Formats: sequence, structure tokens, C-alpha cells
Amino acid sequence: MTGKTVDVQAEPDPMPVAGQRPGPPFFSILIVAGLIVICAGLRSAASIVAPVFLVITLVITVAPLRALLVSRRWPSWLASAITLLAIYSLLIPILGSVVRLTSSPTKDRPRKILRSRQRPQTRPSLARPGPHRFGGSSVLGL
Repeated sequence: MTGKTVDVQAEPDPMPVAGQRPGPPFFSILIVAGLIVICAGLRSAASIVAPVFLVITLVITVAPLRALLVSRRWPSWLASAITLLAIYSLLIPILGSVVRLTSSPTKDRPRKILRSRQRPQTRPSLARPGPHRFGGSSVLGL
């Protein structure tokens, strides 16, 4: 170290020119803000978006079946009808499980859980005194 100080001032960043790409920090802030807006929009439209995605998933799942039937020279209307029946056969178990999960016996489940937590968890043999406990004539045979 020679003890010299250097007075160097960094040049300020130039102002962006029209058509010039923004810098990485600004671009990442825009991406994060866009993702937040998209997530908020999907959450508010969830009642519409969820069934649409379910339908898209089911159609993609059974599309090879229709293509196979058409390639084997089945009429297009019959291949479409069989594909529709396949979609219904996939929907029936899904809807059945939803109905089963939302049926009345599960509505009482939180109450049953709360009741089981309120009861003391003691074993009856240790909770009440009697001749089976330590000491006493029944243990020693006296």
C-alpha cells in the first residue's frame, strides 16, 4: 500500500433508448409482478379454470383411443361416441369419490375427533383401585 487515494467516479448508467431492452433487474421485477397477477387471476377464476383443466386432461387422455378407432376405419361419429363414453366412464369414479368424500358421515368427523381429544386417555385397569393392584390379599393369596 502506497497510501495514495484515487478519486474515480463511476459513470452513471446511460438512459435507455427507445427499443433498447431493459436491464435484468427490471425484467425480473416485471416477471415476478406478472406471475403475481396471473396467480391472483387464476385464484379468482378457479371455479371456471378447474373444470376446464379437467376437461382438457380427459380429452388428452382419450384422444389416442379416437385416433386408433379412426385409423382402423371406424366411422368418425362412432369413434367420437365411444370416446365420449370413455370420458364418462372416467368421470363416474371421480364424481363418485367426490360425493363419498362430501357425504354426511364425514361431516361428523371433526366432532368425533374433538370428542376423542376431550376424553382422558387412561386405561381402565390402572384407573380404578381393586384387588388386581399391587398388594392386597388377591395378589399374595392371603
